[in-house]
Amino acid sequence: MAVHNGFPFLAGAVQSVLDQAHRDFEFIIIEDASSDGTGDWLESQASADDRIKLIRHYQNKGLTKSLNRGISVASGEYIARMDGDDVAMPERFSRQLDFLRANPSVVLLGSEVELINELGFSLGNRGHSTDHDLIRRDLLSGNGGALTHPAVMIKASALHQVGGYDECFAVAQDLDLFLKLSELGRVANLSDVLLKWRQHPASINRTRACEWQQVKQIAIRNCIERCGADQIAREMFPVPQSFNFPATLLGQATFCQSRGERRASLKLALRSIQSGESFVKASLFIIKQLANVCVERLFKV
Repeated sequence: MAVHNGFPFLAGAVQSVLDQAHRDFEFIIIEDASSDGTGDWLESQASADDRIKLIRHYQNKGLTKSLNRGISVASGEYIARMDGDDVAMPERFSRQLDFLRANPSVVLLGSEVELINELGFSLGNRGHSTDHDLIRRDLLSGNGGALTHPAVMIKASALHQVGGYDECFAVAQDLDLFLKLSELGRVANLSDVLLKWRQHPASINRTRACEWQQVKQIAIRNCIERCGADQIAREMFPVPQSFNFPATLLGQATFCQSRGERRASLKLALRSIQSGESFVKASLFIIKQLANVCVERLFKV
């Protein structure tokens, strides 16, 4: 967690991490030269819980450099992100750890998040894809909703392999990182809500939205340079599976029956008999369909 002037939401965010069902973790907090008393308050919290490792900056360095500072001292196998105005569900760490350990090819894991306002009232779920290919396409299109930054857990070895966050990015550093990680391994989102993601007037996604829109183009352009335009085109526009429409009349009858088009399926089966295509199979198909109709009407009575 990197925080600058974290009040009034910081206490709830910190407590939600300390209250995790999974207890074995180090909680690295980078206090980035706050002026509202955040640093002193965090000092008191660190003295009360030895899981908190507090790093203080006395000159503001910004989010990206602060996060890299935290990564440099982290000793865990996995690194979870968290912001100072959000609320983690108690089972967040345990659910994400279980999934990552069961799926070693996944290097980046997010979750569904519930949006809340400054008062904590629900604004509904954000709506995340869970499939790697869909998330990857969202990232390539610059969709910031592909993964929610403070909800992710990352395999530390993969994070070091891509060099952490690119400090050229003051914003959209998460998009740039997620694109790199999705090139290295699989990415996913859990479908369960494991974070309450707070939206308020001081949220970065509001205060720096215009800048984010501009910078994300650089992240995508860098990805195209790394992977090549042909590879990106294949990912963005995968070849659709061919639709093999049945060639025989009986096959078409079965096709219609599977979609609830009973009248059409019976007509096609009769034509199959009349054409000499398949007398026995088509007859049995019709008998079965008529028997189903009789049974349905019997039970309705």
